[in-house]
Amino acid sequence: MSERAGAPPSPEVWQAQNLRLIAFPREPQFAVRQYWWQELTGAEPENVLEKRQKQEREESGVFQGSVLTLSFDLLRIQWTVSPRLDIENLPGVQVPPVLGSFMEKQAWFQGLMEQWLQHCPPIHRVAFAASLLQSVPDHPAGYRMLDRYLRWVEIDPQSSEFLYRINRRANSAVVQGMGINRLSTWLVGKFAVLVRIVQGGHPEQQVQPTETFACAVELDINTTPEYQGPLPHADLPRIFVELVAAGVEIARRGDPRP
Repeated sequence: MSERAGAPPSPEVWQAQNLRLIAFPREPQFAVRQYWWQELTGAEPENVLEKRQKQEREESGVFQGSVLTLSFDLLRIQWTVSPRLDIENLPGVQVPPVLGSFMEKQAWFQGLMEQWLQHCPPIHRVAFAASLLQSVPDHPAGYRMLDRYLRWVEIDPQSSEFLYRINRRANSAVVQGMGINRLSTWLVGKFAVLVRIVQGGHPEQQVQPTETFACAVELDINTTPEYQGPLPHADLPRIFVELVAAGVEIARRGDPRP
């Protein structure tokens, strides 16, 4: 941050747009008969989309007030939790739609994924990813806020198109010899939800979009590819906890120099 900028606010100010676990299995899982979504939620998925030619499958449904999606292809498995939109009340929807407090939702998501990791197939890499937002009054205010998170970058509030991405790599405290990539991407965005009502196949009405500004940070905390062999299966929940903790630390402190 610049010398004039204050310390970052409490991490409770961050709202989560989505949270994701990404796992890279040792063997493709498309053809494997599995019931991961049902076993984790205790219910059948509401939607199933399968593309056999591309060997892709997606299962999703509402779970505890949010949309939980499981998708996988030849290379990876991904769990995503995203906001549930009320179609009947879209004109009054929060802009942009969010899950809720990052500090609350990350703990819930972490616990859910720890359950799946206890029974998942062998994997050689795993990641925690998240999209976080913090509302600000306008574009200059967003840049002044970013200045409080980015310790070694002085941002001019009157500038534009600022994008800052950095990886602060660290060593795992769970698995000896394994590294962790701690990527964060920072920007200020303007968001709007445009609602178009369609009747009889033709757009009949368009609701004036509501615009808002927000600081945004994209987190991608992942185990490094250099680690040889599958990740120790018994340690997978602890590894994921370590990844989530690294994401929380970035949301709390920004990018201070080690």
